[in-house]
Amino acid sequence: MTPAEFTAALDVLGWSRRHLVELLGCDTTLANRWASGRARVPTKIAQWLTRRVKDLQRDPPPEGPNWRVRHIREAAE
Repeated sequence: MTPAEFTAALDVLGWSRRHLVELLGCDTTLANRWASGRARVPTKIAQWLTRRVKDLQRDPPPEGPNWRVRHIREAAE
């Protein structure tokens, strides 16, 4: 995974580097190195991020500002 692919994956997921490091339990400096290309993104992390992106693309979140209202109405019917 290139630095650009790493950054793009986080963008698609709507995650900051800080959020990622909290999920992974690693240091912010490491995520910054992955983003800058000073360190290689480990294969397992790259594969995991790629799967998360594909999951989100396959099953995106509800759209629009009123999704909660629609969901509540549908559940009540």
